[in-house]
Amino acid sequence: MIFSTQIHIFLLIFFSIQTSIAHITNSDQSQDTSGYKGVQGGFSELDVEIPPEEKGFAYYLVIAVFVLATIFSTMLNAAFLLISAVFWKHFRGMTFFWILTQLTFAVFVVSILNLIINVPATVFSMLTKEFVQSDVFIIITHLIDVCNYAILFSNLVIAIQRFFVFFIPNTFERSFKSPFIFIWFILIWVVSALMTFIFYYNSCLYKYTVNLKYELTCESTKTTLVKVPNPTAINVLDTALQILIPLANFVVYLAIIIKIAIIRQSNLSKQELSILKQAIIIFVMFQFSSTIFLLCQIFTFQSYIAFIIKRLINSTLLLAGTATPLFFFATSSEVRRVFRSSTSSGTFMSVSSNAFANRERNSRNT
Repeated sequence: MIFSTQIHIFLLIFFSIQTSIAHITNSDQSQDTSGYKGVQGGFSELDVEIPPEEKGFAYYLVIAVFVLATIFSTMLNAAFLLISAVFWKHFRGMTFFWILTQLTFAVFVVSILNLIINVPATVFSMLTKEFVQSDVFIIITHLIDVCNYAILFSNLVIAIQRFFVFFIPNTFERSFKSPFIFIWFILIWVVSALMTFIFYYNSCLYKYTVNLKYELTCESTKTTLVKVPNPTAINVLDTALQILIPLANFVVYLAIIIKIAIIRQSNLSKQELSILKQAIIIFVMFQFSSTIFLLCQIFTFQSYIAFIIKRLINSTLLLAGTATPLFFFATSSEVRRVFRSSTSSGTFMSVSSNAFANRERNSRNT
């Protein structure tokens, strides 16, 4: 049920982005676009060619890590989603597992899109200027942006859910059980799509600029020789996404840790405390890429370093997405209990036998 809901929401967002891009592109073509570089958004590729002499050991190491991280992230997250589907009836009572599955789905989409587009482009230099300006590349780029925002907001929802469990447990039952959990999922994807559209509509993207660092640049559709400052609302929104939301997550987890340290006695089960540890580690792992991204907006560096930083950010996000389900399966006593009981009762054999029996009955009826 959760998988079909996420897929339906994702497909709705995909077609909305496709329609919006077509509409805005057609509108721009009816205007004077002299000097306009096209509606863009997200985190742009470098416009400069990296000289061969600057492609040293670090350059190829980061490329190798990025390729391997993308492959492993795609495979392991696909396996996690498959296992989640098979054992869903055992895990559906755990609200944290619902949100974790939602986060894993977003990471899986990012991984597979990177595998399709960015891995061949990075390894074989297949990213031509014409393809970068095509609608297909823009749609894929913005789908990755939507999923990246979904990862950010999923971590925020996990923090909110942990806050409810530790501080207002009575409200938790009403706020995170079905059908309200589906409202949280819809909000995650709708707000993520909205954030992407706002930056896209205002032609805002992070670019490696002449200042030798990544900067958020909102390009005007009108020809001008003077650099126009970014809209104040865009700067506020960018600050909220990069600083305020991660800071809010940190404050929530810090408050929970302080409460546990002061009280020392808790009415919560060991499972809830274990989930708290998992949530904090998941937050820290995903915060690596955000921290690197913040630093690359402060310090200056050469163009080949900019390429390495972009792929390093991609890699750390994918590695965090890969480690998250592995860490959950490795540390969750509930998962071990389910696997032990399923193995002893022959769940896989029973599923296969039931499927075979159903096919046999259908063949006889026909």
